[in-house]
Amino acid sequence: MKIDPMLPKYQEILLQCFLFSGFDKEGLCRLLSGRGEVAVFAAGETIFSPGSFRQAVGIFLQGQAQAEKKADGRTVVLNRFRPPMMFGAAAVFRSAKEYVTCVVAKTRCRVLFLSDQELDAIFQEDFLAARNYISFLSERIAFLNRKIDSFTKNSAEEKMALYLHDRCAGRKGPFWIDGSPTRLSRELSVSRATVYRALDRFCQLGYIRREGSRLQILDVESLLDWREPEE
Repeated sequence: MKIDPMLPKYQEILLQCFLFSGFDKEGLCRLLSGRGEVAVFAAGETIFSPGSFRQAVGIFLQGQAQAEKKADGRTVVLNRFRPPMMFGAAAVFRSAKEYVTCVVAKTRCRVLFLSDQELDAIFQEDFLAARNYISFLSERIAFLNRKIDSFTKNSAEEKMALYLHDRCAGRKGPFWIDGSPTRLSRELSVSRATVYRALDRFCQLGYIRREGSRLQILDVESLLDWREPEE
């Protein structure tokens, strides 16, 4: 890891992060003046782990990473990150000094870190940033509640909706993600035929658009709210 002073170059990316939704470049510069630290991580380097982490949130400015957890001798991928996604939002203000997963750089990554004290100052300075943060955490709670609910219904389409929503956390659409049916089948533990049916359903509803193995997310909120129709 090395420290990088190139923050002004990434203003457009930061304005797409949920934390700065509703701000312009002037407002962003005001909030970040004298705050934050940009660090660069090489591919394969651990950014956060249960034994090594900061009391801070991280916003991806460049590169790709993933949240991983070891289970039964294998690595389970919990989330994938790319700009302008954030990690650590639910843990930064916790009194418990722990981080429950590993965040590992898959390519060269550049990350802006904002400490808990810096976030405190930002929230006191502008309530819009605090409201954005609260809205994000509220959405994560709703997502987790939906995920628990989906376990009892065994609906492939609900699983798909929640999976796609989770891949979008902290991002504003429309934007593209990797939607390889083979990967989706493996990560959701459903057949490829089931994956195709679910994707076709969400295309018809206007939530996504398919182009080969890529998916364009058009309506993040509807993915979270989607329910299996009652028979």
